[in-house]
Amino acid sequence: MTIPDEQTWSFKDARSLLDDETMAELVEIKNTFDELGGGNGTKKKRDERFKPLGWEAEKTAKFTADVASHMEEDADSLSRTVDFDAYKPGIVLEHERIEMMRAAWHLTKMDGTRQELDQRGLDVDVGVLLIPKGAIASADPDKQAGLRRVQETIRTLMSPVADFSTPLFVWEYIPED
Repeated sequence: MTIPDEQTWSFKDARSLLDDETMAELVEIKNTFDELGGGNGTKKKRDERFKPLGWEAEKTAKFTADVASHMEEDADSLSRTVDFDAYKPGIVLEHERIEMMRAAWHLTKMDGTRQELDQRGLDVDVGVLLIPKGAIASADPDKQAGLRRVQETIRTLMSPVADFSTPLFVWEYIPED
């Protein structure tokens, strides 16, 4: 299977940072999420499938925000440990099947942890967000994650307001039945 262009969006030319081998791996990762789902209960099985591809499931990183002067006394509350659904050198990946609010959190993690991961010798050149189209039929369509919603969020909020700078490849795929 090849990834159809009409199901993708590339922010800051992220697609050019993903070679053909990585694109094929994304198909395998998508298939794994289709079959096993996400969450802690399937982490070990996902990791077993990702390792031969050169990926790790649930990569941990620390997200640290700059301390505002009025918050210095509460600096400990400005960092947090986060996990990515998958990681391989140069790429962090998140899979979101429900809400745009969660997808926005994934994007924040990607951008906010790049410097921390770089300092630990873990390169992050590009973020990948996988979204199954219509995965939750009962979800409010105005709140559901999707290709258009991610584009709007990046263009109107995250890029101009939060200075989102991570090249991002988004694939809104059609889940297999």
